[in-house]
Amino acid sequence: MHKNQGDRLKTLRTKHNYTLKHVGKQLNLDPSTISKYENNKRKIDTDSLKRFADFYNVDIKSLIPNTTQPLENPKIYHIKTPLIIGYTKETITLITSFFIGLAIYTLYPADLLLIMVVFFGIAICTRSFLQLFIARERPRHTIKIFKQETLTIEHPYDEGTIRSNLRLDNYAMVWLTIFLFFIVGFYLTEIKSTTDAFILIGLLLANYALYITLIILNIARKTDQKQLPYDATNKLLNTTKYRLFHIITTLTSITAFFFHTRLEQPRTIYILTYICIIIYTLISQGFVFKKMLFYKQYRLIKNR
Repeated sequence: MHKNQGDRLKTLRTKHNYTLKHVGKQLNLDPSTISKYENNKRKIDTDSLKRFADFYNVDIKSLIPNTTQPLENPKIYHIKTPLIIGYTKETITLITSFFIGLAIYTLYPADLLLIMVVFFGIAICTRSFLQLFIARERPRHTIKIFKQETLTIEHPYDEGTIRSNLRLDNYAMVWLTIFLFFIVGFYLTEIKSTTDAFILIGLLLANYALYITLIILNIARKTDQKQLPYDATNKLLNTTKYRLFHIITTLTSITAFFFHTRLEQPRTIYILTYICIIIYTLISQGFVFKKMLFYKQYRLIKNR
């Protein structure tokens, strides 16, 4: 155990193989001043001590004389950066173009429009695959946490704003439920195929199960919190459920658009169903993009 503060500073510097010049440049201190600190020829002020602790990534108490705070064996996290990867502007543009093409194809079925829709679909799948591949190769940031430190993730929004967003999320689920109910109801009155009916009912049940789950998580405050322990990140700040939501709602929208081409024209039910599909698609896609933007804003905070 080191007897004085200077020895502790020198031990940390030599342990990292840093020169006095390098440490001085990083901390904006003169190397001669650091040398005096390490040789106990000059008393270090509190502000400089905190800067040393942050630079060496140790608890400031370990640099205070007459303490037994250990310098070794911290808990080490290898964290991928950025913390959350959301949808890029290019991906959102591709998805928007895909649905615009699909909506036009529903009204005016043409081979050229179908080719365009397929092209955008392949582009979206390719980009999503590449993004997943890049996410696996993200650089990792190493953070050391000592016994009296905690690592949390914190959102810049205040608690009131977060609660307001959760209420809006629940309203979105209710509206999606209503519009999807009308869409499936309209189709079941027109479509005679048993297979098509099973597909529609299956998508309806999958959507409802997902909506109920998300509403329960929101009410129980198991997601979208101001601050969370980093250890709970994978449980509480898991974007998988929203990516699953995106997959299910996207499949539902695509299926609804293609089924719409089988309805007879002109009919009131044809127009009402088309309007419901458009609104359902806008709400579901907008919801996912909003949630991904929300999650991207979480930041890591180390508390002493």
